[in-house]
Amino acid sequence: MTKAKVLFFIAACLILTSIASAQELQSGAIRGRVVDDTGQPLPGVSITISGPALIGKVTAMTNAEGFFRAPNLPPGAGYEINAEVEGFETTIQRGIIVNVGMTISIEIRMKVSTLQQEVMVTAPSPTVDVVKSTMSTRITNDAITALPLSRNMAGIRQFAPGGVGASFYGGGTTESGGVIDGINVTETDNGGLNLGGGTGIAWDMIEEIQIVGAGASAEFYNSANGTINIVMKSGGNKFSGKVSAYYTNKSFCQTHLPETDVNVLNLAMPNFPVYSVDTAFSLGGPILQDKLWFMGEFRHIKTKNSGDFRPTVINGKQYSNYDRIFPAYVGFLKLSAQLTTNIRASAMGHVAWADNPYFYTGWNVTDEANLHTRPFRSYWAGSVLWTVNSTTIIDLRAGGLYFKWKGDTTEAGDPNSPTFTDSYTGYSWGNTSQGAASHVYTFKPSIHVSLTATKYVDSFIGGSHEFKAGVDWERLHGEWGFYSTKPLTWYYYNGSPYYYRALNKGVTDPIYGDGRLTYAAIGTTKGSSAQIGDTSRIGGFVQDSFTIRRLTINLGLRADHLKAWSPGRTKGATSDPVALALGATYFEPIYGFNPYDAISYETWDNAFPYGVFLSPRVGLTYDLFGNGRTALKASFSRQQEGFFTNHFASMYPLTLRSFTWCWWDDNNNGVPDPPPIDRYKEALGATPLPMVSKAYLDSIDPNAKIPYIDEITAAIEHELFKNVNVAVRYIHKDRKNILASVLWDKSTGRYWYTYDRAPEWWVPFKTTIPAYGIFPAQDVTMYFLSPNAPAQFFRLTNIPEAAYKYHSVEVSFNKRMADGWQLGGSVNISKLTGNYPITVSDFSSYDIFSSPNSFVNAYGEMPYSRPILIKLYGTFKLPYQLMFSFFYMHTDGSPWGRTVTVFPPAAWVTAKRVTSTSYRINVEPPGRWRNEASDNIDVRIEKEFKLGPGRLGVYMDVFNLLGAYNLTVNKNPAGTWRPTDENTTSGTYTPGSLGLRGFTGSRQFWFSLRYSF
Repeated sequence: MTKAKVLFFIAACLILTSIASAQELQSGAIRGRVVDDTGQPLPGVSITISGPALIGKVTAMTNAEGFFRAPNLPPGAGYEINAEVEGFETTIQRGIIVNVGMTISIEIRMKVSTLQQEVMVTAPSPTVDVVKSTMSTRITNDAITALPLSRNMAGIRQFAPGGVGASFYGGGTTESGGVIDGINVTETDNGGLNLGGGTGIAWDMIEEIQIVGAGASAEFYNSANGTINIVMKSGGNKFSGKVSAYYTNKSFCQTHLPETDVNVLNLAMPNFPVYSVDTAFSLGGPILQDKLWFMGEFRHIKTKNSGDFRPTVINGKQYSNYDRIFPAYVGFLKLSAQLTTNIRASAMGHVAWADNPYFYTGWNVTDEANLHTRPFRSYWAGSVLWTVNSTTIIDLRAGGLYFKWKGDTTEAGDPNSPTFTDSYTGYSWGNTSQGAASHVYTFKPSIHVSLTATKYVDSFIGGSHEFKAGVDWERLHGEWGFYSTKPLTWYYYNGSPYYYRALNKGVTDPIYGDGRLTYAAIGTTKGSSAQIGDTSRIGGFVQDSFTIRRLTINLGLRADHLKAWSPGRTKGATSDPVALALGATYFEPIYGFNPYDAISYETWDNAFPYGVFLSPRVGLTYDLFGNGRTALKASFSRQQEGFFTNHFASMYPLTLRSFTWCWWDDNNNGVPDPPPIDRYKEALGATPLPMVSKAYLDSIDPNAKIPYIDEITAAIEHELFKNVNVAVRYIHKDRKNILASVLWDKSTGRYWYTYDRAPEWWVPFKTTIPAYGIFPAQDVTMYFLSPNAPAQFFRLTNIPEAAYKYHSVEVSFNKRMADGWQLGGSVNISKLTGNYPITVSDFSSYDIFSSPNSFVNAYGEMPYSRPILIKLYGTFKLPYQLMFSFFYMHTDGSPWGRTVTVFPPAAWVTAKRVTSTSYRINVEPPGRWRNEASDNIDVRIEKEFKLGPGRLGVYMDVFNLLGAYNLTVNKNPAGTWRPTDENTTSGTYTPGSLGLRGFTGSRQFWFSLRYSF
């Protein structure tokens, strides 16, 4: 064979097997074996599979060893397998349940017979997957329908054994992937699946959900921190529908803390619905029997939530609590078609929009500082599945996300006013607290196209193979715009408009002056300022599921290449005279430009050196006893973290940039005046150099590598009884190549974010942080900038000193709905440590290592460390046709540690000639203290009646049955420490504001009427 033919053969194999990511993401599979009554395999048996969720039928033929396979089956119950061969009784096995992402193993026994007769068999449907090594949680329609859930993404996420809110297994809240009907629909800028965020979702259209926690196969791209895989309903050969109403009001909401106590403590009542009406209508069925189905829903939600603002008086003005209204509309439509006997197709659209006069909650957010938002969100997906023959399947899919969001100053706020923030009390007022931008907007479209296939090969290299490969292309656009005519954040301190004067006992501070002001360098009209990023990713994978007797080896390799860029554009000038004068007076003479003026930029091509990332995946699954009831599993994978536009777009010059100023009110008129009337000094040692047109080209290290997670898992799963699955799992995740923006000197090419890297540019300072209350005194060594230090410029690079490790052992069990009851739950024991605290995503922590002080007492427990998580849920049929359901969760408290901001003594600053910038440090490692744990139980009581062609359901949900509440207490004294000298305990310690800020938690009764047919 010539070299050209060899290359052609390899390419053909890759294309034909190129192709399977979306298949597994939307469906399950049956792997069966047919034997006679002596246990000998039967070849040539004709297999026909049918079910309510399957449009048309699936046929197969057993091979020489009696095996058959049926992939790409929609999840659902009631599947039947018809096995027929001459000389044997036709056997029909019923009651088979198919779950998304799961391969079940079935054995069918046929008896010899010379007569044409059928035998009906109802056997337990397997609960253990003895093929795949993925560790996941499946949420069936039985659970979605019966359990007391919040009918949004929070209700979905709470099933995850290692989940804390939207964080899975220690990851950030937007670091998990999201797939709907086989299409990747994660947010383009932040990542994460925010289905219905701010709007609502077509809740009744969800058929089944798979939460992949670990051990994802190579077809998954963004799965290092978990993936939520949602399959929507498709209709059927029978018409079905539902009309429902879900209601509550404040009369059905209770708190354990009496209102008199709330008033004495000057608190707001917890956030609960003043009223909420949620109505929905859905209808599905055949347009053409076994040819064309439809499924649709319209949902309207109108909620008025009580505010949780803590009333106060600011500058003589009373700020009272206020309610928040959320009207939202949701529409869904899906068409499914059997185009020919071997071609299936589907198309889906999901739209939602809302108008929220007050979007944010918070005890310290006045109505003036809130935001009026108008979100519009849609998802779409289409697919064509071609079964070429019994061993080859090709699948083409396309879909994506379209999201627009606009936020403006509220009716109570003033778009021409500064945003005022009191750093002591925590309150904000005047204008929206969005970085001094009165108007903000986002635009986030995406498109994802995949061509995928599967090739089955039997009796090859000693076993059977399921070869898969795939190629996919994804384009993301993330745009965040902001503009304001008054881009000022004015910091108060304990009621005083003079921040530094108040900290210095009412006297002008000799170093920092009177006040603290932040002016944003943004334009005044829409389009004049926007952070924009675009990415284009092409990926592919090859994998083989290789079964030798009872052992299945899952081998996979994924490769991805991504291009990132930011388009050229112009930043508009501010219209604020003080901001323009500050730039002209203090920046332009030194740097040659005014950051508050208009600036034009070119396109930033190849923003991140992504290269090609190779992600190996290895999994082992062993059918321990050969009966399909017990599986030993293990896996290793190296998965890159998802890469979105916010990973780089903020480094382009045109983003929301601001500068903080020390302000001397020389004429003492109480308002900032342009220099030279008042004097100013940049407060944080910042430079506008990143805004110079070419400086951003140095903001990412050309040798930077994409972060990844090394993951190791081990598990045993066992079918304990009929319909009951139990599992014990171990999961280890270790982040590598962690990225952060750190200090870098261009002239020398040195990174100098630690003392060891540049001791000549940092001056050590030893001090003792005073004891306060229960907090002991603590000796620390911190660092201040030496006079020889270069200008501060931050560059994104990999940080070898960074660490982030997660370990967990979890025990889970699930008894599927049968015989009138279902029960599931998990216990997760974990440890999450490091020095790289992640809350939202890794990009939100890029600035964590801004100086050597970032490493002081930094290693400890990370924000989502919860040593013990317990989840338990179930449904039970009671006498008189009543149904009782519950969901219980225990969550350990979050970790924290004492912090403080240290101001160097003036005499020491002069003697050492160091920069007088203050630094915030950890006085003790995070995790030294832990907030209180929480326990919550929700219940549902339901009664159904036969009514006409359908059933009428009446039920009551009780959320937070025991009325538990959590106090919002500022426990960290934080504050400032002003030592008089080095190595001394003398000085002035000013603690921050401590005490009770609010509380959350109310018992809520919700009532529903539901008619289904």
